[in-house]
Parts: sequence; C-alpha cells; structure tokens
Amino acid sequence: MWSTLLLPALALFLAATPAVAAKTFVLVSGGTNPAAANPVGLSVFRLDNGHLTPHETYTNATTGNQPTYMALSYDKRFLYLTNEVDQGQVASFRVQSDGSLQPLGIAPTHSNGPVHLVVTQDNRFIILASYNVGSVTVMEIRPDGRVGAVVDQIAFAGGSGVVPGRQDSSHVHCVALSPCNCFVFVTDLGNDKIMQFQFSAKTGHLTPNTPAYVSTGPGTLPRHMAFHPSGDRLYLTTEFSNELVLFDFDHTRGTLSVRNRTKTTTARNVLTAAIHMTATGHVLVSNRGGRDNSVAVFHEDLRHVGSYPTSAGDGYPRDFTIFEAQVFAANQLTNDVVAFDVVGTDPTLRKAAVDVSAFAPQCVLGLSV
Repeated sequence: MWSTLLLPALALFLAATPAVAAKTFVLVSGGTNPAAANPVGLSVFRLDNGHLTPHETYTNATTGNQPTYMALSYDKRFLYLTNEVDQGQVASFRVQSDGSLQPLGIAPTHSNGPVHLVVTQDNRFIILASYNVGSVTVMEIRPDGRVGAVVDQIAFAGGSGVVPGRQDSSHVHCVALSPCNCFVFVTDLGNDKIMQFQFSAKTGHLTPNTPAYVSTGPGTLPRHMAFHPSGDRLYLTTEFSNELVLFDFDHTRGTLSVRNRTKTTTARNVLTAAIHMTATGHVLVSNRGGRDNSVAVFHEDLRHVGSYPTSAGDGYPRDFTIFEAQVFAANQLTNDVVAFDVVGTDPTLRKAAVDVSAFAPQCVLGLSV
C-alpha cells in the first residue's frame, strides 16, 4: 500500500530532476613532433559553450609515431586510430566517462601506411585503407575493444600513371561502409577507381562486387567518401581534379552510378581533401593549398552555398568535423584547429573565436560522453 502511495511522489521527483548534460570533447590526432622529448600524437579538448580547453594528451608511446585517422565504435565506448608507419598499426582506446582515453594497445595491420578506417555497425570489425601499399584490410574487434587479427586483406595492382608521382601504383585512401553494413567501397587514388565489395558481417570477408569498380575519370585522384543521411546517395571528393561527385547507390546490388559532379574550387594548385555530411543532407568539403584553404558548403544537389577560409595563409585544412552546431577544421601547416559556427538551415559558416594549437593535425573528431 505504501509503495502505491509513494509512486506519484516518485514520479514528480523524477520529472523535476534535471537531466545530466553530456560532456563534449574534440579529439585531434596529428604527426608527432620529432623535436619533442615525448611527442604528442593525440589531444583531447573539452568543449564548453563553443570554447575549447586542453583536457588530455597522449604521446607516441600509445599512438605510434604517425597517427592519422580516427573512428569511434558505434556504441561510443572505444576509439581506434591508424598509425601510418611502414608496417602499419592501429591503436585502440577505451573511452572513459570523463572524456579521457584508456590505451588498450597497438595491433599490426600487416600493411604499409594505413590512413583511414571505419568501424562496422555491430562493432565486430574495423575496415582500414592503406595508402602506400594500396590495400584494404579487415580486422576483428575483440569483446574487450582491443583490435585482434587480420581476417581479410586485398591489395590492388597497377597505377594509372596519368599523374606522375601520384599514380605510379595503387594508393587506397578511404573506406565507406553502406548503411546496411553489407557493402564496402574503397577509393583507389592511384587507379582512379572506387572499388566495390560485398561484405559479410558474419565472417568479415570481402567479395568483389559486379562490376568490381566504378571509374572516377583519368587523373582525378579519388580521395574521401560520405553517404547521405538517407543512405541512397554517396558523395566523393577528387583530390587532383577538385570535384565533388554525386553517386546513386543501388541498395540491392550494392553498386554506384554517377549522377552529377561539380568543382569544389576555381583556384589553381589546390588539393580537395575531406568530406562530411550534415544531418540535413548538406555536403561540406575541405580545399587545401594554393589560394584556397577553406571549407566549402554545398546543397545535396551540389549547388554551392559558400566557401569559408580556415586561415589567412597556407593553413592546409586536411580534415574537419561537424559537431555540436560547429565545424572544427585542422590546419596541418599552421599547427592549429579553428572553429566555425553553423548558421541557419542552409547553412552558412561563421568564424568563431576558437583557435587551439596542435602539431600538424591530421584528423578531428567530436565525442560526447
């Protein structure tokens, strides 16, 4: 009887209790400074009301000497980081409730120069791209979050040779996993192709699809990809031809077909790099080098919204992330991370009063705990 009488009071108490706000952080990986005694490979910044403050740093003892790309597990409990060394490594970390990271170890990828990775939606595998050797590798994730053995690895031959010095051999730059967790796409920058695979979520094995690839055009140098939130389209940046390419995605066959393409910049001597999507389906890309170091915004149909400089000089924004209604861009050559506020539903970007130091930043990632 008493428990029945207390239920309404308990309900009122719970309703009046304020929800605990998530703690937010921005993670930055970067090349370790050879002049430093204990060079930092990964920095964690606390994000409060649009401002960044240093929170934690991790040296090359836990990140390796050439940390590049990061990815979180889908349950946000673990972080994985590629180490672009000759033998190839991937580091794993457990995400703590205070935003710090517990190093779990470094596993060999048996590939030269891993530069990008994704985590499968069931948190059972990571799939990574290795630039130097031109390969895609699938590795198991153990129940404790550590990276285990290689379960599949495919290397690509040749090189189109259209752009000397960049296309003398295969160079794999990015992996994209379809929303169904059953198809994998791999950019081969050296061969001007997106390789298409069927993926077994049960075994982790890759099977070449039919057709095995879609061409991006001679000398385009396909770099990074991102799926539209609807899952029915994929977007690609081409590094050398400075294009944003829109593909239709066939959910049944797991194949891509080009719908449209546009230029990301009109400036010369520019390399187009990262690409990320907003929840509303807008496409953001970074341009670096020459007279255009910026983040450019496009509608989902490739209409240009605007371009927003990340530095007054040669910032060279290699990567950026969209997080908490802001864009954080990593300027690799000026050793800093700058922020923009995302304004409106179109949207446009407005430079924010945020600028933190990070040595040769390679990748930026948002984290909520």
